[in-house]
Amino acid sequence: MMKKYILLLLIAGGLLAGCFNEDDIHVEEQSYKRKYDTTSTDPVWKYVSEYYYKYGKLLITDPDSSDYLFNFQWKNTLWLKMPDQSQEHLLAGIKFFEEMFSNSFTDEFKKEFFPYSIILADSVVFTGGFSSTKWDPKTIYPVETQISFLISEHTLNLSETEKQDLSFSWLMKFLVDYCTDIRGKGLNIDDAFYSTSKEYYGRYKDPDAVLPKEEWYKRGFLAISDSGYYSGWWGDPYWYTDFPSYPDTDLSLFLKTMCTMDHDELLQLVDEYPKVAIRYNCVKNALEEIGIDYRNMGYKAKI
Repeated sequence: MMKKYILLLLIAGGLLAGCFNEDDIHVEEQSYKRKYDTTSTDPVWKYVSEYYYKYGKLLITDPDSSDYLFNFQWKNTLWLKMPDQSQEHLLAGIKFFEEMFSNSFTDEFKKEFFPYSIILADSVVFTGGFSSTKWDPKTIYPVETQISFLISEHTLNLSETEKQDLSFSWLMKFLVDYCTDIRGKGLNIDDAFYSTSKEYYGRYKDPDAVLPKEEWYKRGFLAISDSGYYSGWWGDPYWYTDFPSYPDTDLSLFLKTMCTMDHDELLQLVDEYPKVAIRYNCVKNALEEIGIDYRNMGYKAKI
């Protein structure tokens, strides 16, 4: 009996050792469920097929739960709704994705930094929060191997200004949350960008008027968060100028303005205002380090 017991222990130990020996783990490459065809007469399928062979990555326009719900190690807290599969709608969605996001990057950048799969969905919902955030709609949701984008009938029909705002929201989420935080490589902004203007974060109050643009530029800001007149229930009324309050909103607003304002006007501000020049060069250099020309970034509003 003792011999049998010892034998069973030895067998069990051998099995456990095999499980934890990474050199002994072999995963056979599986054929993917979609059959790509660059000669397809369907323009949608031709496009996603060319994307696959060009970048070695997936652009998914017909997602089901097997595309996004399960990772190798965990279950993603995500729910997606498949887009309308009409050719017209899908082509409009692909064009929207290009103009809003994809065209900002070179082919080399896409090969290195884009996730294994990009999913276009009619609804993107985070399902892993607590209470009020249990079902939290998103416009973009990145995880390690994939990013889901909300491209619905509503987003396709946003105003030009709203499209521009959404585009830079996607770009910042991708560059900061995905490339830098999740992948550990991406946008590396020098601390001088923040330290140059950090003391001015928040609300500036004045009894007579909001600050003129020249005062923004002297402080190193290309744009402000808000301005107006406050006549509250208590205290004296005042005019206010709101500068960004946090580093992430500071970077996002600066980058968006840097990419959307007239380029000659921007360079003139860089020449004239030292704090603007410091911050401009911090952002420009960080983008160039990963192969991005800021002049190509973001949706180009038709206004």
